Amino acid sequence: MACVEMRDIETGQSIFVEIARQGLLERNIYIGSTLVHMYASCNKVSLAQEVFDQLGMQTVVTWNALISGYTDHGCGEQALICLQQMREEGIAPDVVTLVCSIKACGVMLCINRGQEIHSEIIKKGLLHDSFFIGSSLVNMYIKCCDFETAQQVFGKLPTRNTVMWNALISGCAEYGQGQESLVYFEQMLKEGLSPDHVTFIYIMKACSYLGDILIGQKMHIYILMLGLEWCPFVGSSLVDMYSKCGSLTHAEYVFSKLPEKDIVDWTALIAGFVENGDGNIALHIFDSMHSEKISGGAVSFSCAFRACSEGMFKSKGLELHIESLKKGLESESLVSRSLVDFYAKCGALNEAQNVFDRLLVFDVFCLSTLIMGFIDWGLNVEALERFKHMQIKYAAAADAVTLVCFLKACAMIGAISDVKELHAQLCKKGLETSSFVSSILVDAYTKCSFFADAEKVNDGSISSWNAIISGFVDYGHDEAAISCFKDLNQEGLSPDSLTCVCVLKAVCSLGAIEEGKRIHAELVVKGLEMELLISNTLIDMYSKCSLMGEALNLFYKCPVQTVVLWTALIAGCIEHGHGELALCYFDQMQDTGISPSAATFSCVLRACCKIGVMERAEQLLVDVLKKGMLEQNIFLCSTVVDIYAKQGYLLKAQKVFNMLPVQDSVSWAVLIAGYSDHGFRETALDCFDQMQNENVVPVLATFISTLKACGSIRAVGKGQTIHSEIIMKGLEKEINIYNTLVDMYSKFSLLEEARILFDNFPVKNIASWAALVKGYMDSGNNKQGLNFFEQMEQVAERQGSVALMATLKACVSVAALAKGLEIHSEIIMQGLEEEPLVGNALIDLYTKLGAPAEAEQVFSGLLSQDVVAWTSLIMIYSQTGMTGDVLRVFNNIMGGSIKPDSITVLAILNAFSHTGLVEEGLLYFELACVIDNFVPNLEHFTCLLDLLGRAGLVDRAVKLTIDMPIHPNMIVWLTLLGSCRKWGHLEYGKDAFQHAVNLNENESAAYVCLANICVEYSDRNEDEMVF
Repeated sequence: MACVEMRDIETGQSIFVEIARQGLLERNIYIGSTLVHMYASCNKVSLAQEVFDQLGMQTVVTWNALISGYTDHGCGEQALICLQQMREEGIAPDVVTLVCSIKACGVMLCINRGQEIHSEIIKKGLLHDSFFIGSSLVNMYIKCCDFETAQQVFGKLPTRNTVMWNALISGCAEYGQGQESLVYFEQMLKEGLSPDHVTFIYIMKACSYLGDILIGQKMHIYILMLGLEWCPFVGSSLVDMYSKCGSLTHAEYVFSKLPEKDIVDWTALIAGFVENGDGNIALHIFDSMHSEKISGGAVSFSCAFRACSEGMFKSKGLELHIESLKKGLESESLVSRSLVDFYAKCGALNEAQNVFDRLLVFDVFCLSTLIMGFIDWGLNVEALERFKHMQIKYAAAADAVTLVCFLKACAMIGAISDVKELHAQLCKKGLETSSFVSSILVDAYTKCSFFADAEKVNDGSISSWNAIISGFVDYGHDEAAISCFKDLNQEGLSPDSLTCVCVLKAVCSLGAIEEGKRIHAELVVKGLEMELLISNTLIDMYSKCSLMGEALNLFYKCPVQTVVLWTALIAGCIEHGHGELALCYFDQMQDTGISPSAATFSCVLRACCKIGVMERAEQLLVDVLKKGMLEQNIFLCSTVVDIYAKQGYLLKAQKVFNMLPVQDSVSWAVLIAGYSDHGFRETALDCFDQMQNENVVPVLATFISTLKACGSIRAVGKGQTIHSEIIMKGLEKEINIYNTLVDMYSKFSLLEEARILFDNFPVKNIASWAALVKGYMDSGNNKQGLNFFEQMEQVAERQGSVALMATLKACVSVAALAKGLEIHSEIIMQGLEEEPLVGNALIDLYTKLGAPAEAEQVFSGLLSQDVVAWTSLIMIYSQTGMTGDVLRVFNNIMGGSIKPDSITVLAILNAFSHTGLVEEGLLYFELACVIDNFVPNLEHFTCLLDLLGRAGLVDRAVKLTIDMPIHPNMIVWLTLLGSCRKWGHLEYGKDAFQHAVNLNENESAAYVCLANICVEYSDRNEDEMVF
């Protein structure tokens, strides 16, 4: 027995050899039972079975030793096989056997076998005789997610002490039934029982799950009153509760007050910061723990790897991996899972595979993570191959848990045939009726888009309903999700937090705010409104539905404003154009002591970009760099690349892009879009090729950017190659891809291909028609173009104001003023003229077609004259040479509350350029940059070059190309070449030409322009050699 207590297997084996030598094993049943128990307790179940088989006689004691060994080490199915063999040999199970067998059913999630044993217990009248049987049944039903039966069993127990209540409370807390745990806690107190430290550990877990910091704080006070704060694991439970409720300040305070901090306390704090997205701080705490000479265990290393995984801290992760190997922790389940996840998320799939291959025991979670890593990086074929290999290797001997994990993995890669095969295996084992298994089956079928099959296996439990509703939401079937939610309520089921979060997302997508308010009211009645996940989703819903007042009210009602809630509020402001307000909330958040997460910084940086305060953005980037977030967080880094790219700061964008630890499909997409949108089409296509060479799978936006680049430079072969790739990936049916393809082929003058695409696409929008119309008109086929234009008009009338605006844009492209007037009449008849968007579209029409009187008439009739309307007015006065009116509008903008945006500044500079007001233009540009914190992009600098060039200030134009903070593109050099030609500057012209051909040696305009400069220079200087 001493060997069992000390887990001293070597000494135990020596004793076993001596026992066998003396022939005592067959003669002494007590010795044999003790040996079986020793091997089983030391996780040597195969040796325990070997000893058991050598015994001369098996008694209930030896059977119990073997069954408990199998059960305790997760071999539930083998334990139940032993129970059956025991019965067949005529040995009746006693209380210990039944308790072990019930535990085995819980391990296997096999509710059917558990119910059979439960029936046997009732028949024998044992439920009232043994405390252990009752608590084991309660735990078994909870593990199988049958909370109703668990409560019924508990209610029938003759005596219920604190330990029994703890079993029920802990079971509910462990399986996400936080509200039920609190209800049972109150009932326990009403029965006059005193909670112990174990009770509070699980009550803290319930509060953590609910995100209910108010109840958590009440329980904290209760713990202090009972003097339990120094009991084992209570301090770490409090730290964990405050962390999960988003109050890291409280968590740190509790931690600081602990008299002695052990590994559990440190790990709870580390996990808290990881959960709240503060991976940097989590890793700092991990290092502090080590400096305190406390050696990290499997859980703390697992948390550290999660921090590295979420923050993409690859170098730190490698350092920790080496340390974990030295400590022999890699084989620990938690560590190996976190390592596989870390390497998979960093794109180091070979390293992830190596960790998986070194596992001592097969872990399906690791397999699922590995497979998802290949899928996330676009390596779907490799993912399927690995899955098939592992399934063949392990599925034959798989238990319920393994089969369920395989089922999840199949669903992740959409392998429906494998899902159905595993479903059949579960049915053969009689496991499909378990609520847990049923919900996993529902989830698997929904992930494969087989919703009818999902509904067939729905057992009516809340977990199954959640899987169906979540599946509908994930696949954009929002109305079906809301319908399911109503069905669920009609059946008398009470939706939980997950149900409500899913259906609120559906409401948000549809903009069905009245339905959202009704669900919100239900949540208030049920006391769920303040749960962290729910309150966050509600704030997000109100923000996205333009109800910022309701979002704010809810935000301030929350007992703790976490970084997640602040970020949701900030994102809502940005989405509805309130960038300045978003920055105010960002400052308020920091004033309350809450550190921004990577997601917060990403939102605020986008706000700076939208409202043109790039100076503030640069300050924020300094903070990001100080926190070490930029180089490590791929999401934040991609945001910075996107912002720089959109502003035309392509060198900065490329520099940040190069800092990325992993250059994924999103970061490539924003970089390629930046190059394409700012005229560097060849560079965009080079990036596209490089991305594919690195086996990064392009996203939809990348294909759109590259197709646009091909169209702009008439790269026919490249465009057709990309089109073929799009077809192979099944993306040609995407409306935005389709419209871009039509536009590209139109620009290639391959109108027959464009027309075939157009005719074959089942659903066309106005943009589809407009692309084809413009293609025909640009190629000189005016008759066919106008024919399609008339058909487009009919479509627009059916589709409403948005389509009418698109048609107005098409009128501009084909210079159809008469048609534009007809549409204007239609807009007046529909009462849409005063709508700002429609009015702006009309002003734009008259601006582009040179009708200033009509434009000003529409402008005067607008209910609100925004920056877009003022900009259009400046453009038309500029184009028609009405200098006085340009200055009048300009003075109105400068003296009013209208803040010019990027397009307005460009229009004003163009106006000054075309009207010869050079000094006024330069002064305005300087004022915009200094007073309005405006950050110019490449188009603004090009316009300044044109302004200087028109006035003959070529020297200053050349200096501008040197000093501008943005890398000049082809348009810049061609603009400078044009100025050099106009004013006869040969040397500057040569330099501009060299820069132009360095960008694209086939740019014919550069050669033509330089040739003209040389000819004109030679005419003026007949005796000089040009080259």
